[in-house]
Amino acid sequence: MRKSEPKRQISSAARGTYYRARSRRFLEGEGYAVADLEKMFRVFDRAKPERVLWTKRDQLGADLLAVNAREVLFVQVRGGRTARSKVAAALREFARWPCPRRARQWVMVWVPRAREPQIVDVAEERRFRAIPVLQIGVSREPPALKPATR
Repeated sequence: MRKSEPKRQISSAARGTYYRARSRRFLEGEGYAVADLEKMFRVFDRAKPERVLWTKRDQLGADLLAVNAREVLFVQVRGGRTARSKVAAALREFARWPCPRRARQWVMVWVPRAREPQIVDVAEERRFRAIPVLQIGVSREPPALKPATR
């Protein structure tokens, strides 16, 4: 691209495809076999029956499925300047789907110009959020149980 040409805007679909491919390469480098969980659906326009629209939907709330000899990962990929603000939406999406005990759900966050992603383990995030916020003057210790009397 020449300096005189205007900068082209990258579409959201292209940006998502870029970060998904980058996550795939990262996971394959870590020894995982990776499969894409995105499915294409046809949607027919009622106003114009000859017009067909295509839409993508994630299966089981994940973009990628990564498997190695020890574990199974469901991975949701977020990337770009606003990636951190989209983590909560990914956590809500994962909460809608069951996850076996031996499997893990990850949200991979790619911030611009980062060499490695920030990984949010959904199970760890749920455990962290389950801890009540400490208040001044309130103890975290449970109340002491009184011994049973006969």
